[in-house]
Amino acid sequence: MVAESPFVLLLTGTPGAGKSEALTQVHENLGADGIESAAIDTDELARSYPPIDFDRHLAHLKAIAESFRQEGHDLLLVAATLKATSNSLPGWKLRVASAAPWCT
Repeated sequence: MVAESPFVLLLTGTPGAGKSEALTQVHENLGADGIESAAIDTDELARSYPPIDFDRHLAHLKAIAESFRQEGHDLLLVAATLKATSNSLPGWKLRVASAAPWCT
């Protein structure tokens, strides 16, 4: 059953800041407490050569977020790398909301 108020926790930081480690730890701690959640490290969604553009990266996030949602995961943990480009924190917040519209 899908809850009425799903939630996204967005962990952001620069490369090497520890986002992936924090994501894993939070996900494992929630699981140990019996709290269902899904975790997505967005760096893995863009790993390709040649590199994909940011819009395609977000399309991958949207597809996976929707898949987790359909499985009933109402808590989505997302780690995203911030760089000195258009994918700044405000941009990521908007893009995560558009990729997972059920979180707004």
